Amino acid sequence: LATCVPLLRNGLERYVEIDPFQHGATTNEESIAWKCLRTVVNLARVERKVLCRRPDVIHVNSAFDQRSILRDVPLALLAGRHGLPLLLMVHGSAPESVRPNTGTVEQLKRILLRNVSLVCVLSAVEKNEFESFLPQLAGRVCVVKNVIAESFLKTARRESGEPLVLFASRFLKKKGPFDLLEAVPSIVGALPNARFVFVGDGPDAAEFDREVRNRRMGSVVQRLPYVGRDEIAAWYGRAWALVFPTLFAEGMPMVMAEAMGTGAPIVTTRTRFCRSYTTEYEHCLYCEPQAPDSIARQVIRLLGDAAMRRRMSENNRRFAMRFCQDAVAQEFVQLYDRMCQVMPRTSIALTSEKSAAS
Repeated sequence: LATCVPLLRNGLERYVEIDPFQHGATTNEESIAWKCLRTVVNLARVERKVLCRRPDVIHVNSAFDQRSILRDVPLALLAGRHGLPLLLMVHGSAPESVRPNTGTVEQLKRILLRNVSLVCVLSAVEKNEFESFLPQLAGRVCVVKNVIAESFLKTARRESGEPLVLFASRFLKKKGPFDLLEAVPSIVGALPNARFVFVGDGPDAAEFDREVRNRRMGSVVQRLPYVGRDEIAAWYGRAWALVFPTLFAEGMPMVMAEAMGTGAPIVTTRTRFCRSYTTEYEHCLYCEPQAPDSIARQVIRLLGDAAMRRRMSENNRRFAMRFCQDAVAQEFVQLYDRMCQVMPRTSIALTSEKSAAS
């Protein structure tokens, strides 16, 4: 959320007044006792804001997994007690949390959804999942977008002199970096001058580096632990292909969305985002999850077809313009007005799970 929430906030401030606060964890090292105490303190802060400001809408940036449900129920009850519309912006939903279940979490989920005015998800596939498994949400789920930063939309595209394959994400095995690494020998066998740049850091980065050394791939594989927004945009602009073989459902993976903003051709798995928005051969090529042979086959195909890359590049950049800051902000303002049933409204309280802007 540190990337997309501040961009949304900046866009919204042209139209509405925002009073931000942080509702989620400030670090990843909190104990259970500290989480509970922090939640109580945060709720008291929110209630003070509600009593002093009387906001028209509470906008919660969160997720839809067990931890988020437990944290958001008290906030939803507070909003309901004060008669305030609450918009739940889901930045990632776990399929097992959406499907009906049993036990305490399922009961809390029902309490949460009874007190939410609108649930916003990032793909039509997620919307269908929510409405299919949670019929009580009929008419209260809508598809929204995350903002793609203007720097990506304005990046000049110029392919590098030799084939450059890019991976960018937090380094988790389920994001697919090891599957792409497995595919490297096959790709290099077909295209000896291909080079591979992996951008990102995370829990599995050290193991990845060991694999590169053990396989003696250092001459063709490079990992960059961290790059800024302008630098990653430049990498997207030079890449012949972004390869993102994630195993996560991914309603809107920002890596893929930002790459599309620069016009990068893409090889990826069939995420919720892809199933909602993209067409194979026009925006991307699909590979099978956890299948290095499938990844290699599609990467070789894309690197060898300049016309396909040009077509994808033009289509992806045109598509990404729908996610510019002002367009997304205006869509949210329309949702706020719909929730309030009065136009115009000007005071909005914005909560974020992990927002740097908060």
